[in-house]
Amino acid sequence: LACAPSSEPPAGTIRPSVPADYVLELTQGGGVAGLYKTYRLRADGSLEARQRIGRSDSLLWKARLDIGKVASLRDVLLGEDILRLSANGRGNRTAFVLYVAGADTVRWSWNMSREVPEPLGAWFRRTWRLCALRGPD
Repeated sequence: LACAPSSEPPAGTIRPSVPADYVLELTQGGGVAGLYKTYRLRADGSLEARQRIGRSDSLLWKARLDIGKVASLRDVLLGEDILRLSANGRGNRTAFVLYVAGADTVRWSWNMSREVPEPLGAWFRRTWRLCALRGPD
């Protein structure tokens, strides 16, 4: 994780740089068929819903979100309450959150049949619902 602080953060605090171009991805799935659904949010407000079954990946739909809303989601994800959390698990059904911006990549994953540390779980559920509601009926 490359850091570019604008001022000295408190000891033990990690602050990734916040460039103008970034991607937030939320994925969940797994199981015998290897079915995964991903929502990919970009800084410009574009939203893609993708589905992967085994090795086959397909675009389901595209939509737009307000760029201020996307920035707000990013800011909460990169806030001290979530950024300090460690979640690196897998299971039959797994959830993933990925933040990519320039050289910075932050990733969380967890077995969906187990508890995920809050507030990461709350952020994931709220953001997943927001993305799902933007899709076609």
